[in-house]
Amino acid sequence: MSFKDAKSAIFFRIGSIGYVAGFLAWFTWFLPVILNLIAYWIGYGYSGVMSGIFFQSGPYPLIVYGFFSASFMLGSFACFGLKKRYGSNIALICGIFYLAVFAILCYSIASAYSLPVPVYIRILTNNFLMFLNLGMLVWGATLLEVRKSLPYPRLSSWIGSIFILIPILTLTWFWQVLLYWGVEFWFMIFGWLYAICAAATAIILWRLSKTCCA
Repeated sequence: MSFKDAKSAIFFRIGSIGYVAGFLAWFTWFLPVILNLIAYWIGYGYSGVMSGIFFQSGPYPLIVYGFFSASFMLGSFACFGLKKRYGSNIALICGIFYLAVFAILCYSIASAYSLPVPVYIRILTNNFLMFLNLGMLVWGATLLEVRKSLPYPRLSSWIGSIFILIPILTLTWFWQVLLYWGVEFWFMIFGWLYAICAAATAIILWRLSKTCCA
């Protein structure tokens, strides 16, 4: 195995961990929602409410956004690995964009949580959702470009297409609704689909790291 292949394998493994972090971001939201609904059912006999964790005080928004921020930072390694191994210019652009999104999200989180006025939290969630979806859009294009070089090329095509479809739907049909209801509505509608794609991407990247070592 050449040094180039070994370095690419490390990049893909770090990127795989990044997409696991993306899955955990959604799961961190999903778990308290389910626990809240179960508790409400036991206490009141029905579960017709949402968790509303983003309208409550507590660490949940910080944890969720922290996972997403880490996902972009670690995911950039996969992009640079694809550029190094396959010469993909879109992957290079994606990696730079991921680092920019990571920096923006970190700044937004730090700014929002240093301000005592709760309305700024809503500004954070709106910006966060915009950057998250733009990141998915660029990564989806990257997967489609290099799909034939990846393990499970048909799965890679489907995942790339879904990563593009979610932002298109989010930023067109659902954007005004999300601006009103907040980011938790996105988690409910598209979050599960994002989580599946993130988990599948992690598997693809980990498998790709194994082929570099073969």
